[in-house]
Amino acid sequence: MAGAELTTIAEPLLALALADAQDRCVAVSDLRRLPKADVHCHALLNCPLSTYEGLLGHKLPLPPARFGNFGEFGGYLATNLFPAICSLANVRAILRGGLERMADEGVVYAEASIDLLMPSRIGVAPHAVLDLVAEERERIASRLCFAPEIGINRRISPDTLWPRSRRISTQGSSAPSTSTTTNVRAL
Repeated sequence: MAGAELTTIAEPLLALALADAQDRCVAVSDLRRLPKADVHCHALLNCPLSTYEGLLGHKLPLPPARFGNFGEFGGYLATNLFPAICSLANVRAILRGGLERMADEGVVYAEASIDLLMPSRIGVAPHAVLDLVAEERERIASRLCFAPEIGINRRISPDTLWPRSRRISTQGSSAPSTSTTTNVRAL
């Protein structure tokens, strides 16, 4: 089998995950033991709801099982989660909560985006966020390969985004160190 040498999943766990249809009652704990990759997540929307509640000091409504449309989803985020993203300390707590949740659920590789404009939203220099991300990446490295990415809000027009991006890039650190970047192809 050509792909067999690529897997590092223990054969008994792989067999359990690929069991026949009548045997598909797999315990969540069994699924958590399987190594997983998350190649599209948002670093600041990835932690347990309890992390946001702790930072905000109150309970939040649970999201619906399914949002009716993208606008409802955005409205939930803007009303309930975004208010917690207001300081560097909160960004650290949210990022850490998400990385810990992923590692606890068996994710061994994650590509998570950090919004390009977030530093200006919370009033800090871009290098402060880069430093924070590098520290959290190093802290979780024994459990999770975290490949941070830059996210860009799709609602910002390219005519506005390009000058803002250039301005942000000149405010950041002079050059990213190898501790803050990951060459995904090398993994």
